[in-house]
Amino acid sequence: MLEATLLFLLALCAMTDLISRKIPNAAVGTLFVLALYYRCQLAEPQWLLVTTVFFALFFLGYACWQSGWVGGGDVKLLATAGLLVGSNWQHYLLYTALASGVVAIAVLWMARFRCTAVKPTLPLGVAIAASASFFII
Repeated sequence: MLEATLLFLLALCAMTDLISRKIPNAAVGTLFVLALYYRCQLAEPQWLLVTTVFFALFFLGYACWQSGWVGGGDVKLLATAGLLVGSNWQHYLLYTALASGVVAIAVLWMARFRCTAVKPTLPLGVAIAASASFFII
Protein backbone atom coordinates (compact mmCIF):
# COMPACT_ATOMS: atom_id res chain seq x y z
CA MET A 1 0.00 0.00 0.00
CA LEU A 2 2.84 2.39 0.84
CA GLU A 3 4.55 1.65 -2.48
CA ALA A 4 1.32 2.41 -4.35
CA THR A 5 1.02 5.75 -2.55
CA LEU A 6 4.62 6.62 -3.37
CA LEU A 7 4.07 5.72 -7.02
CA PHE A 8 0.89 7.81 -7.11
CA LEU A 9 2.68 10.85 -5.69
CA LEU A 10 5.55 10.44 -8.15
CA ALA A 11 3.05 10.18 -11.02
CA LEU A 12 1.25 13.29 -9.73
CA CYS A 13 4.51 15.24 -9.66
CA ALA A 14 5.37 14.06 -13.18
CA MET A 15 1.96 14.93 -14.60
CA THR A 16 1.79 18.40 -13.06
CA ASP A 17 5.32 19.11 -14.27
CA LEU A 18 4.43 17.91 -17.75
CA ILE A 19 1.23 19.98 -17.91
CA SER A 20 2.11 23.19 -16.07
CA ARG A 21 5.91 22.96 -15.57
CA LYS A 22 5.34 23.27 -11.82
CA ILE A 23 5.68 20.60 -9.14
CA PRO A 24 3.36 21.17 -6.17
CA ASN A 25 5.08 21.60 -2.81
CA ALA A 26 2.32 19.63 -1.08
CA ALA A 27 3.03 16.57 -3.21
CA VAL A 28 6.79 16.76 -2.68
CA GLY A 29 6.35 17.40 1.05
CA THR A 30 4.05 14.41 1.41
CA LEU A 31 6.46 12.34 -0.65
CA PHE A 32 9.31 13.41 1.65
CA VAL A 33 7.45 12.35 4.81
CA LEU A 34 6.46 9.01 3.24
CA ALA A 35 10.02 8.49 1.97
CA LEU A 36 11.32 8.90 5.53
CA TYR A 37 8.74 6.40 6.75
CA TYR A 38 9.63 4.03 3.88
CA ARG A 39 13.34 4.23 4.75
CA CYS A 40 12.57 3.51 8.43
CA GLN A 41 10.49 0.47 7.48
CA LEU A 42 13.33 -0.98 5.42
CA ALA A 43 15.74 -0.52 8.35
CA GLU A 44 18.65 0.05 6.00
CA PRO A 45 21.97 0.01 7.85
CA GLN A 46 23.37 2.76 5.61
CA TRP A 47 21.08 5.51 6.89
CA LEU A 48 23.96 7.98 7.27
CA LEU A 49 24.96 7.51 3.62
CA VAL A 50 21.35 7.93 2.49
CA THR A 51 20.97 11.12 4.51
CA THR A 52 24.27 12.47 3.17
CA VAL A 53 23.16 11.75 -0.40
CA PHE A 54 19.86 13.54 0.26
CA PHE A 55 21.62 16.69 1.46
CA ALA A 56 24.24 16.53 -1.31
CA LEU A 57 21.54 16.25 -3.98
CA PHE A 58 19.60 19.08 -2.41
CA PHE A 59 22.54 21.47 -2.15
CA LEU A 60 23.90 20.65 -5.60
CA GLY A 61 20.40 21.09 -6.98
CA TYR A 62 20.08 24.36 -5.08
CA ALA A 63 23.23 25.64 -6.78
CA CYS A 64 21.77 24.65 -10.16
CA TRP A 65 18.52 26.39 -9.27
CA GLN A 66 20.41 29.56 -8.32
CA SER A 67 22.11 29.46 -11.71
CA GLY A 68 18.73 29.15 -13.42
CA TRP A 69 19.42 25.72 -14.89
CA VAL A 70 16.57 23.85 -13.17
CA GLY A 71 13.37 24.68 -11.34
CA GLY A 72 12.93 24.64 -7.58
CA GLY A 73 10.39 21.82 -7.70
CA ASP A 74 12.82 19.70 -9.69
CA VAL A 75 15.46 20.19 -6.98
CA LYS A 76 13.10 19.20 -4.18
CA LEU A 77 11.82 16.19 -6.10
CA LEU A 78 15.36 15.07 -7.02
CA ALA A 79 16.53 15.18 -3.40
CA THR A 80 13.38 13.53 -2.04
CA ALA A 81 13.54 10.76 -4.64
CA GLY A 82 17.22 10.31 -3.75
CA LEU A 83 16.14 9.73 -0.16
CA LEU A 84 13.53 7.31 -1.43
CA VAL A 85 15.89 5.13 -3.47
CA GLY A 86 18.46 4.93 -0.68
CA SER A 87 21.76 3.23 -1.34
CA ASN A 88 20.93 2.79 -5.04
CA TRP A 89 21.58 6.50 -5.55
CA GLN A 90 24.31 5.98 -8.18
CA HIS A 91 21.98 4.01 -10.41
CA TYR A 92 19.19 6.47 -9.68
CA LEU A 93 21.28 9.41 -10.91
CA LEU A 94 22.33 7.48 -14.01
CA TYR A 95 18.74 6.53 -14.86
CA THR A 96 17.60 10.09 -14.22
CA ALA A 97 20.25 11.43 -16.59
CA LEU A 98 19.27 8.92 -19.28
CA ALA A 99 15.56 9.67 -18.83
CA SER A 100 16.31 13.40 -18.98
CA GLY A 101 18.01 12.85 -22.32
CA VAL A 102 14.94 11.04 -23.64
CA VAL A 103 12.71 13.87 -22.40
CA ALA A 104 15.00 16.45 -24.02
CA ILE A 105 14.86 14.64 -27.37
CA ALA A 106 11.07 14.44 -27.14
CA VAL A 107 10.75 18.15 -26.33
CA LEU A 108 13.08 19.12 -29.18
CA TRP A 109 11.18 16.88 -31.58
CA MET A 110 7.86 18.42 -30.55
CA ALA A 111 9.28 21.96 -30.76
CA ARG A 112 10.53 21.32 -34.27
CA PHE A 113 7.09 20.47 -35.57
CA ARG A 114 5.35 23.30 -33.76
CA CYS A 115 7.69 25.89 -35.30
CA THR A 116 7.17 28.37 -32.48
CA ALA A 117 9.60 31.04 -31.35
CA VAL A 118 9.09 30.09 -27.70
CA LYS A 119 12.10 28.41 -26.15
CA PRO A 120 11.03 24.93 -25.02
CA THR A 121 11.57 23.94 -21.38
CA LEU A 122 12.26 20.47 -20.06
CA PRO A 123 9.88 18.83 -17.60
CA LEU A 124 12.65 17.18 -15.56
CA GLY A 125 10.12 16.04 -12.98
CA VAL A 126 8.99 13.39 -15.47
CA ALA A 127 12.51 11.92 -15.71
CA ILE A 128 13.08 12.13 -11.97
CA ALA A 129 9.77 10.45 -11.15
CA ALA A 130 10.28 7.75 -13.77
CA SER A 131 13.72 6.78 -12.50
CA ALA A 132 12.60 6.81 -8.85
CA SER A 133 9.56 4.69 -9.73
CA PHE A 134 11.88 2.08 -11.22
CA PHE A 135 13.39 1.47 -7.77
CA ILE A 136 10.04 1.24 -6.00
CA ILE A 137 8.62 -1.35 -8.39
